Amino acid sequence: MILTKSDLVDTLEIINEALLIQTPEEVENLWLKLQAKIGIDGMSLVVSASSANQDLMRPNLMLYGIPDDWIERYQEQMYSAIDPVIQHCLKTEVSTSWQEAYLNCGKGFDAFIDEAQQFGMVNGYAIGKKSHSYSGTASITSFSVGDSKISLNQEIMIQTVLPHLNEILTRPSFLITPHLTNREQEVLQWAHVGKTQEETSNLLKVSESTVKFHLHNVYKKLNAANKIQAISAALKLGIIDLE
Repeated sequence: MILTKSDLVDTLEIINEALLIQTPEEVENLWLKLQAKIGIDGMSLVVSASSANQDLMRPNLMLYGIPDDWIERYQEQMYSAIDPVIQHCLKTEVSTSWQEAYLNCGKGFDAFIDEAQQFGMVNGYAIGKKSHSYSGTASITSFSVGDSKISLNQEIMIQTVLPHLNEILTRPSFLITPHLTNREQEVLQWAHVGKTQEETSNLLKVSESTVKFHLHNVYKKLNAANKIQAISAALKLGIIDLE
């Protein structure tokens, strides 16, 4: 089936708007347009440091139209590491329906699927990428359509928009970047070039305990367990420089 001229124009406008996004407010504006033009009722944008389970448990998220109770449950149980839609999309890297993902992942996910449906997460479409060429990060873009029926035209529009939106998820300006103070950035930058905490304290003319304090705050803000994870996250978010 070929899109009507009107639907084709809407699709191209949505793709163009996605490519120009710079702020969270612009993401929300795109979400409102997707609701009106394509008939979706929820949008999930997910980026993790890699496709490894330990990184999928700590993703960066932007969620719209998703029930608050489900978000709380999902994050509490770290479901992103076992979500069959995520697992399937990271393997195939092509746009797919949730139902197709469920069928391909087998019966081991029945409990998760049943629970998701209890929260109204019934049908949707998603696409994933296991490793972006620039950042190495994994990403998933998912649209939920509830239990409502969407037209074939709307389905084609969804399948057309998804890959474009997912491809730009790893831009530092796209997801909300944690704010590090100037001193926290300095401490992390020196750690990145191999300086010890003692050396950093001498360079910055502060106590070693102050350096440790700033690093501890950095770990919390970047959801990192150690210095290596913090540096990796900061580089991918553009918070510190490569050199």
